Amino acid sequence: MTSVFGYCASISIAIFVMGVAQINVAIVGIEGTLLACANKVLFQVFWFIYLWMNASLICATFVGLHYLVDR
Repeated sequence: MTSVFGYCASISIAIFVMGVAQINVAIVGIEGTLLACANKVLFQVFWFIYLWMNASLICATFVGLHYLVDR
């Protein structure tokens, strides 16, 4: 049981770090170049991982809460 909430704490920290990195890190390039295209693709990949981690956190939290309430 403690591993579920340990997972939630770890994912929460990772989500926070990724959110800060998303705001502060970008590949600078002239519009229409390969760097600008890579920046857009990396943003979409980053956003997908970020949303997946949030969904995972929500599911794990509900599983842990269900276990605590049911017990």
